[in-house]
Amino acid sequence: MTRSWASEDGAVTLRVWEPGKGMKFELPLRDVTAETGIYLVLRYRALNLAGGYAIWVYDGSAPGKEVLNVGELARDGQWHTVAVDLAARGARGGMRSVLTEVQCREEPAWISFDLLDVTDEAPPGA
Repeated sequence: MTRSWASEDGAVTLRVWEPGKGMKFELPLRDVTAETGIYLVLRYRALNLAGGYAIWVYDGSAPGKEVLNVGELARDGQWHTVAVDLAARGARGGMRSVLTEVQCREEPAWISFDLLDVTDEAPPGA
Protein backbone atom coordinates (compact mmCIF):
# COMPACT_ATOMS: atom_id res chain seq x y z
CA MET A 1 0.00 0.00 0.00
CA THR A 2 1.41 3.39 -0.94
CA ARG A 3 -1.28 5.64 0.59
CA SER A 4 -3.43 5.64 3.70
CA TRP A 5 -5.41 7.71 6.16
CA ALA A 6 -5.83 6.98 9.84
CA SER A 7 -7.45 8.51 12.91
CA GLU A 8 -5.07 8.40 15.88
CA ASP A 9 -5.23 10.23 19.23
CA GLY A 10 -7.90 12.65 17.97
CA ALA A 11 -6.03 13.55 14.77
CA VAL A 12 -6.56 12.50 11.16
CA THR A 13 -3.31 11.59 9.41
CA LEU A 14 -2.80 11.26 5.67
CA ARG A 15 0.33 9.29 4.66
CA VAL A 16 2.05 8.48 1.40
CA TRP A 17 5.01 6.07 1.43
CA GLU A 18 6.16 6.21 -2.18
CA PRO A 19 8.15 9.25 -3.44
CA GLY A 20 6.45 10.89 -6.42
CA LYS A 21 2.99 9.63 -5.39
CA GLY A 22 0.16 11.61 -3.82
CA MET A 23 -3.19 11.45 -2.04
CA LYS A 24 -6.10 13.90 -1.73
CA PHE A 25 -8.71 14.21 1.00
CA GLU A 26 -11.98 16.20 0.82
CA LEU A 27 -14.04 17.46 3.74
CA PRO A 28 -17.56 18.75 2.98
CA LEU A 29 -18.59 22.05 4.61
CA ARG A 30 -22.01 23.43 5.48
CA ASP A 31 -23.17 27.02 5.77
CA VAL A 32 -19.72 28.56 5.21
CA THR A 33 -19.16 31.63 3.07
CA ALA A 34 -15.86 33.33 2.31
CA GLU A 35 -16.74 36.73 3.72
CA THR A 36 -14.32 39.34 4.98
CA GLY A 37 -13.10 38.36 8.44
CA ILE A 38 -13.75 34.63 8.08
CA TYR A 39 -10.75 32.45 8.95
CA LEU A 40 -10.09 28.79 8.32
CA VAL A 41 -8.11 27.67 11.38
CA LEU A 42 -6.00 24.51 11.19
CA ARG A 43 -3.85 22.79 13.75
CA TYR A 44 -1.52 20.49 11.86
CA ARG A 45 1.84 18.74 11.78
CA ALA A 46 3.61 17.64 8.60
CA LEU A 47 6.78 15.94 7.39
CA ASN A 48 8.43 15.18 4.02
CA LEU A 49 5.78 16.88 1.89
CA ALA A 50 6.63 17.82 -1.69
CA GLY A 51 5.15 20.98 -3.25
CA GLY A 52 1.53 21.59 -4.16
CA TYR A 53 -1.47 22.90 -2.36
CA ALA A 54 -1.98 22.38 1.36
CA ILE A 55 -5.58 23.65 1.35
CA TRP A 56 -7.87 24.11 -1.64
CA VAL A 57 -11.46 25.33 -1.23
CA TYR A 58 -14.33 24.68 -3.57
CA ASP A 59 -15.90 28.11 -3.32
CA GLY A 60 -18.22 30.14 -5.54
CA SER A 61 -15.75 30.01 -8.45
CA ALA A 62 -15.96 27.09 -10.87
CA PRO A 63 -12.51 25.56 -10.33
CA GLY A 64 -12.12 26.45 -6.65
CA LYS A 65 -9.09 28.16 -5.14
CA GLU A 66 -5.81 27.35 -3.44
CA VAL A 67 -5.79 29.24 -0.13
CA LEU A 68 -2.69 27.69 1.46
CA ASN A 69 0.40 26.28 -0.25
CA VAL A 70 2.60 23.51 1.17
CA GLY A 71 5.51 25.96 1.04
CA GLU A 72 3.73 28.02 3.72
CA LEU A 73 3.60 25.09 6.16
CA ALA A 74 6.18 24.16 8.75
CA ARG A 75 7.21 20.62 7.80
CA ASP A 76 9.09 19.62 10.93
CA GLY A 77 6.69 17.04 12.39
CA GLN A 78 5.66 19.39 15.24
CA TRP A 79 2.19 20.83 15.91
CA HIS A 80 1.45 24.30 14.47
CA THR A 81 -1.66 26.46 14.13
CA VAL A 82 -2.41 28.55 11.06
CA ALA A 83 -5.33 30.89 10.38
CA VAL A 84 -6.15 31.48 6.71
CA ASP A 85 -8.08 34.68 5.91
CA LEU A 86 -10.31 33.22 3.22
CA ALA A 87 -11.38 36.51 1.62
CA ALA A 88 -7.80 37.83 1.56
CA ARG A 89 -6.73 34.62 -0.23
CA GLY A 90 -9.36 35.13 -2.92
CA ALA A 91 -12.07 32.67 -1.85
CA ARG A 92 -15.53 33.91 -2.85
CA GLY A 93 -19.12 32.99 -2.05
CA GLY A 94 -20.35 29.79 -0.47
CA MET A 95 -17.84 27.03 0.13
CA ARG A 96 -18.90 23.42 -0.30
CA SER A 97 -15.66 21.64 0.71
CA VAL A 98 -12.00 21.85 1.69
CA LEU A 99 -9.32 19.66 0.12
CA THR A 100 -5.82 18.79 1.26
CA GLU A 101 -3.13 16.90 -0.61
CA VAL A 102 -0.07 14.87 0.39
CA GLN A 103 2.65 14.65 -2.26
CA CYS A 104 5.56 12.48 -1.13
CA ARG A 105 9.06 13.94 -1.39
CA GLU A 106 10.67 11.34 0.88
CA GLU A 107 9.03 8.38 2.56
CA PRO A 108 6.92 8.56 4.55
CA ALA A 109 5.25 11.90 3.80
CA TRP A 110 2.33 12.86 6.01
CA ILE A 111 0.11 15.60 7.37
CA SER A 112 -2.09 15.36 10.47
CA PHE A 113 -4.96 17.63 11.50
CA ASP A 114 -6.53 17.70 14.96
CA LEU A 115 -8.44 20.96 14.38
CA LEU A 116 -10.15 22.40 11.33
CA ASP A 117 -12.54 25.22 12.17
CA VAL A 118 -14.12 28.29 10.57
CA THR A 119 -14.18 31.34 12.83
CA ASP A 120 -14.55 35.10 12.57
CA GLU A 121 -11.36 35.71 14.56
CA ALA A 122 -7.82 34.39 14.16
CA PRO A 123 -6.53 32.78 17.37
CA PRO A 124 -3.54 34.39 19.08
CA GLY A 125 -0.24 33.23 17.63
CA ALA A 126 -1.76 31.83 14.40
